[in-house]
Amino acid sequence: MVVSLTFFTTQCFAGKCPKPEVLSPCKCITHETIFTISCDTNETVDIKKILTKASEDQDVVNTVFDLLDLSFPNITEFPEGATGKLRFKHVNIYENVKSLQRIHSKAFASSQDTMVDFTVEAENIKNGPAPYSLVDLINSFPNLVFLTVHSLIDTIQDGSLSVNLTYLSYLFLRVNAIKGSPFAKLTSLLVINLKDGSLNHIPSNAFKIGHKEANNGKGLKILFFGNPLNGSSFELGAFTHPSLNKRKISVSFWNNNITFLNETVFLPFLQNENNTITITHNPLDCDDCRTAWICNKLSAKIRNKLDQFVQCKDGHSLFDCEKNFEKCE
Repeated sequence: MVVSLTFFTTQCFAGKCPKPEVLSPCKCITHETIFTISCDTNETVDIKKILTKASEDQDVVNTVFDLLDLSFPNITEFPEGATGKLRFKHVNIYENVKSLQRIHSKAFASSQDTMVDFTVEAENIKNGPAPYSLVDLINSFPNLVFLTVHSLIDTIQDGSLSVNLTYLSYLFLRVNAIKGSPFAKLTSLLVINLKDGSLNHIPSNAFKIGHKEANNGKGLKILFFGNPLNGSSFELGAFTHPSLNKRKISVSFWNNNITFLNETVFLPFLQNENNTITITHNPLDCDDCRTAWICNKLSAKIRNKLDQFVQCKDGHSLFDCEKNFEKCE
């Protein structure tokens, strides 16, 4: 008896670029299975018209593009439905897009379920009322992992960042104020970078983050770059909320106005041997007796571990207890 087996092979659909004449002056770039649409031009571009026209090709619509690169300085707005039916994993709006004033919260609605990385380096976008709210735009991407927004969001507070953002791990924002616990629902966070805002107060529950068993023992980096924080800016418990007890917390200050470290805030934080602190480009005064607890109450073991990460304004280590705080009792 002869058994004849027939094997059928199906060619997988890898994706398809829009026709060059449809996409011009933008371009579609492919590398193996990676598809990128790049708009890098000084011409005035009607991105909605171009991508809506490209959406007439069903094979293009069926393609999930890896990247939409937007670098054209003459656009002022991304309107509703700006990308037609095209779907993207990553959108990058470059810093040179200086004329961009607003983005409709549904500008990238076609990528609602595919977006994992949303980067806005342009700095002049207004976080306006609906439907031009940057916060509403951010919350529209439930699978987002990486978020960078260099345009100002004045205040983030309880409920600002949605419970939908459960995959968000890397968060880079420019804000002027934190109220309540805006990160509480972002249970996958690994990095919070708050840069170049006017942030000068950190409330006690600011970094409360909902518990997730998988986070036990994982690191969380909290970075403050270029904010006018000072030694009195931090409420008790700012970095020691009970929700952080089982994580390794690293707090970094760069280019702020910190002259001393408040004992009630930072002693409990540093007594947890999992935690670390980095302070650079701050006017930290190692003769200010308000920081003498570093030598009087912190163990030598912890001081030695942190020695290279915290510098006084004169350049030597905060933890050099033979030189620092000589006038303090």
